[in-house]
Amino acid sequence: MDELPSYKDIPYRSLYTFNCPEGVWRARLDAKAWVKQQNLILYFSEMVGGKKYCISVFKPSSYTPDKGGVGFRRAGQPGELFELHTSPTRTGRTKLLSSKILASERQPVATT
Repeated sequence: MDELPSYKDIPYRSLYTFNCPEGVWRARLDAKAWVKQQNLILYFSEMVGGKKYCISVFKPSSYTPDKGGVGFRRAGQPGELFELHTSPTRTGRTKLLSSKILASERQPVATT
């Protein structure tokens, strides 16, 4: 999975915020990218409202949410739909508690 781009190579990354909703929500995975090979940034578009969010997952957890779900280093492809459970961290970022793929049918991903 080392063929993933660096987050710096995602041209539309400024459209996404780390200020994710709290609780359970549904989103399409738009992209994923490395940050210094230690964590992955996952770029999601919320299914209701289309807001754009990003979440980091880290190497110590094998790039898997805290309470289980998709191991994003090898699974989870752009276009797939997810149910995500998130909560805020002490620093105000978003912690991904769990994730599951909702459908095998992929949705189109915008590249702008």
